[in-house]
Amino acid sequence: MSPSPSVLDENAMLGLASCPRRRPIARPPKVPANPSCAMTREYLTLQSLNDDCLLHILKFVGGTKLVSLARLSRQFRALVNHPDLWRHIRVSGSVPVAIAFMNHALLPRASAIRSLSFEKITFVSYTLIPGYEIENTFHTMFYQAVEGLLQKCGSQLNELVVAENGDTVFADSHFFFSSFAQHSHSLRKISLLSTKNSAYVDDGTLMLLTSSCGGVQHYRDLQGDGPSIKTMSLILDGWPSLESLEVNTNTRHCQEFAAHVAQFSDRLHHLRISHFDDSLMYNEGGWRYSSIRQSMNSTRATELLAYPLGPTGLEAVCIGLSNLISLESLTIDLRTTKHADGLYVDHIESLLLAAPRIKSFTYMVSYSTYYKSDGSLGRADFDPRSLRKTPDSTWVTNQYQNRIVTGCPSHRRGGALALVRILDRIRVAVECRGIKAVLSWSV
Repeated sequence: MSPSPSVLDENAMLGLASCPRRRPIARPPKVPANPSCAMTREYLTLQSLNDDCLLHILKFVGGTKLVSLARLSRQFRALVNHPDLWRHIRVSGSVPVAIAFMNHALLPRASAIRSLSFEKITFVSYTLIPGYEIENTFHTMFYQAVEGLLQKCGSQLNELVVAENGDTVFADSHFFFSSFAQHSHSLRKISLLSTKNSAYVDDGTLMLLTSSCGGVQHYRDLQGDGPSIKTMSLILDGWPSLESLEVNTNTRHCQEFAAHVAQFSDRLHHLRISHFDDSLMYNEGGWRYSSIRQSMNSTRATELLAYPLGPTGLEAVCIGLSNLISLESLTIDLRTTKHADGLYVDHIESLLLAAPRIKSFTYMVSYSTYYKSDGSLGRADFDPRSLRKTPDSTWVTNQYQNRIVTGCPSHRRGGALALVRILDRIRVAVECRGIKAVLSWSV
């Protein structure tokens, strides 16, 4: 039903029928009362950031994701091609993905690469034809991609990191490392890591690296078994400028390792060791090495070797450290020891006396470092009750009480509290000497 003419005339007289629809007035945004408060998404976008801020953010993005970001806009394409984003490259994932990444993303930007890291390169079993698998083909293509990349960036490469997890292409690593030995003569840092109890670099492969890359200054070998006796000799002779050595020593004997590490003399500035095959607290009958006499001009070494059973493991390590006259940083990792031979304050003081130039000391332990499987302390002559009500135990109680109660089984809480009190005494003893102490523990 249409409105009557009188209604239309009334609306026209009031100006309602002919008045256009008004648009809402654009009001300026409200400024926060507190200028220090966080800005909302309305005021902060990626486009509002300058290139320096975006470059800093993109440094935390992986290489494969950087390639995807280049498709967003011309600005991001220019930023992604910036050399600073391609200096430290991590290659990971399945073999086909790693091959495509090296061939299509890294080769055009090879001139900017200074560090290469190969981590967890895995392969998947592909069967296109029944009874025919192409893993070997992928392995060959991967090694060829590495060879092609090193032909362009190998001469300027400074760092190599290889980490395997038991399911990698580095089981046959001779061809892989021979490419670096051929093209990367300027390597300064080599890190070999392993997440499982395995070793993928043998003495022959390391001989290639020591003979071709003679300028290595930092070597990190955290494979399952660590370096062998022959490997230590190759490192000693092949890398005269070595300053930092980080190795797994879980298959070495204390005296044996001390005899070899002592030969580095004034070259080493940083040393990292783990637990040994024999205990640090006891001596092993028959472990007497004539090489200790030959490599150490120490009266103390001669006295210790005169004993029928030889020195304890800790004494042998102290003898080795006393010959490293330039050592400034020491790291001891006893988290996986099988002897419950954790160090106490008197042991730490012996180590620090043997190496008086140390400026930084790092000590990593776990519950099993001090306690046996039956819950008893590995050191029989130590009474944990002596740790109670001491001035330095107050700090431990206040800092770690909640962590021990919430994160430790009830039958281990008393031992865990004693453990951190031991570590706190170590911290006080180390810091009293003006040395930086970094202590890490887990229960």
